[in-house]
Amino acid sequence: MDKNKKPSGAFKRKQRQEREDSKQKLPKIDKFFSQPSASTSGQNISIDSDSNNVVTAVLVEKPTEENSTIIAVGDTSAADHVNVDDVCMTHIRAEGLEEPQTSTFFENVYDKSSYDLGNFTNKILSDNEKRQILDMGPLQPSGPFPTDINQNNRCFSKSYYVSCSKYGPVNRFWLCYSKILDAAYCQPCWLFASQRNNVWCTGIRDWKHLSERIKQHSCSSGHSEACAVYEFWKKNDTNTIDKELENEIRKEASFWRMVLQRLFDIILTLAKGSLALRGHQEDLSQEGYHGNFLSVVELVARYDHILRQVLDMPKGSTRYLSATIQNEMIETLGTKLETHLLEQIRASPFFAIIMDTTQDVSKVDQLSIVVRYAVITRSENGQPIDIEVKEVFLGFYAAIKHGAVDLVNQVTTLFIDKNIDLKKCVGQGYDGASVMSGVYNGVQKHIKDIQPNADSTS
Repeated sequence: MDKNKKPSGAFKRKQRQEREDSKQKLPKIDKFFSQPSASTSGQNISIDSDSNNVVTAVLVEKPTEENSTIIAVGDTSAADHVNVDDVCMTHIRAEGLEEPQTSTFFENVYDKSSYDLGNFTNKILSDNEKRQILDMGPLQPSGPFPTDINQNNRCFSKSYYVSCSKYGPVNRFWLCYSKILDAAYCQPCWLFASQRNNVWCTGIRDWKHLSERIKQHSCSSGHSEACAVYEFWKKNDTNTIDKELENEIRKEASFWRMVLQRLFDIILTLAKGSLALRGHQEDLSQEGYHGNFLSVVELVARYDHILRQVLDMPKGSTRYLSATIQNEMIETLGTKLETHLLEQIRASPFFAIIMDTTQDVSKVDQLSIVVRYAVITRSENGQPIDIEVKEVFLGFYAAIKHGAVDLVNQVTTLFIDKNIDLKKCVGQGYDGASVMSGVYNGVQKHIKDIQPNADSTS
């Protein structure tokens, strides 16, 4: 038949008839079950079912080896309810088998609340208990959750189970909630973390800052290592993962952590000196100038066996030395630095802003923003003992429009996104341009309308 031609109705009916004929040739399901004998007709054991006419295989207690049989029960609606556990244990004892040993913490393995973190306070879990917890999946109840009057009636929310990314919602498989402790915790860290003295292993109840704490924990090295072991345990069908393999995973993770520490230190050193990282030749196997970053890596590798191992790896191996990785490291350091500076600015009782615009090489106007703020050092009693004035550059931002109102809107929007309270602003600094320093319609006038204490100096 031509592939482009659709099958006719007669052809479809013929295929359907062939399928029906093949089904008729299959053996019926009741042939796989033997009929109950007279000696066992009074010993049938049935199991309740929520639906009628369900064929259920039921174990019948055998008086002899020859009479051992399994019968099929057609209609279970009138059957007496029987405890399945009792039936199974009766069969085990009749066979002379060893009764299974289970942990006292798992009397009902089908009840997820039985492995709530609150049931294991200050207890070292065995491998069998870890396996049972993994098999049941994360403990993520949907609520309702109790409120805490000491935290302005805040509480846990099921929305924490999901994170939002540019690719859509992503389930946080590791985040769990304990009803007994009324606390959130990390299941992989609780089960497999090398250091279990942090709040994510014992339960965290800081509902006000939980979103931020979740983001910080998900990026931590200890959490990543515990999740790696967690995934290996889930993929392993035996009772426990091979200890040697687990130790090998931890050693490899520790090795690459030390590699990244050295690479980050090199980038920070070059950044402090305002030195470019890359050169014209990025391939270390070829001669030529490889740039400051790779040159320093080669220098340190002469005296450090960790980086020496990285450089001795064959070409094509993961070494974290490519230009793409360098850019990711720079971006990571920049984000970390900005977060630290913004925390200091938010904690400061007041600050001043300095702004100006300039064109870059592509003729795009860039708005530069500098914040001058005070850092107060306090004693253990909370009394201020020292004050230090700092000045930091927040960054360049493309100025799409150049009017005073447009620039003010851009600045206020930026401060809202950075969670900086503009009402703490007590000073402004600009050049002599009227759009910035204008007394009646300049940027300083509009900001002063928002915060009257923000005096301007030009």
